[in-house]
Amino acid sequence: MKTLLKRSVSTAARFSGLNRLSRQFKKGAVALFWHGVEEKIIDPRVQTLHILFPQFEKQIEYLRQNFEIISLDDFYDGLVGNRRLSPSQVLLTFDDGYQNNARVVAPYLHSLGIPFTVFISTKNIDRGVRFSTYYLRAAIHYTEKKSAQIAGVEHRLDLTTPKSRQTAEKILLQAMITAPQQDVQQMVEDLMELIPSERWPDINGRFSSDASMNWEEAKKIHGLGGTIASHCHDHFICHSNQNQDEVDYQLKTSKRLIENNLGECRYFAYPYGDWNSVTREAIIKVRENEYSLAFMAAKGEILDSIDPLLIPRIGAPSDLDILRFKMNISFIFNKSYLAWSSKFGNSIR
Repeated sequence: MKTLLKRSVSTAARFSGLNRLSRQFKKGAVALFWHGVEEKIIDPRVQTLHILFPQFEKQIEYLRQNFEIISLDDFYDGLVGNRRLSPSQVLLTFDDGYQNNARVVAPYLHSLGIPFTVFISTKNIDRGVRFSTYYLRAAIHYTEKKSAQIAGVEHRLDLTTPKSRQTAEKILLQAMITAPQQDVQQMVEDLMELIPSERWPDINGRFSSDASMNWEEAKKIHGLGGTIASHCHDHFICHSNQNQDEVDYQLKTSKRLIENNLGECRYFAYPYGDWNSVTREAIIKVRENEYSLAFMAAKGEILDSIDPLLIPRIGAPSDLDILRFKMNISFIFNKSYLAWSSKFGNSIR
């Protein structure tokens, strides 16, 4: 229902001329983020972080025609260097490091001469393991069990109906994104036990979209002009329940592995990256580990006053009309974003 309303409003904005009018009020550049791009979506409940390539292709064509797509290095020069960012500029970023970023995204954007950045979680790249939330979605929707007891959730979860499974997924996701890292590992183990071990290879094969890239694929992206940057080592969420020594380890390890395999690593994106996923202590650790820029998933434009270690980004939806609408009304998020970010002071300038 919520998505349908967004589509109705955004479509109306396109035909009414509201998009053109709103664009006149844009004040700053915009950073967009996606996760994965696939040729085929089998089950959107599990593949929720991926969009279809034809949808992505239309989005890129729209951005090419209406904005200047810049590289992360040019973005850095505009934000903290001698140049200025323009409201007509847009930065393209991808989170996590899915294999389809190398197979689908990189060749396509390279063919158009479009710069882009992939923020990778290096443990997943290094060991070929999938992300915790993939196991959550796959286990909840494909287990044959009618209930589940998972670490970090006090009560037993009802799995008897599709609706109760959706509710269980929401409960588990909230628990997972607020738990200390060691508890997340236990949650994943409990979730994997909901499905017999001999079934997991088939499920993983079915959802190859959620496979992490390896270092050779990361090097391919780098060779095609993409920037590879850090997204922590374990897709570690830097919230207040985490141990600060672990925060430092995550930042340091990810940077070291990227530099050992690909070269300089100056840029970072906070996993999950909403207003509840970043602390003052984490920002200090990001600065101490010599990252030049750090990106969030909180909405807003990039204004001259933006803290370089708290840069807002806008999640790219699959629907082109909604993306078009978000791009043109991005300025409405500035006030709330600036009010929130100001409580941290300014980390660099």
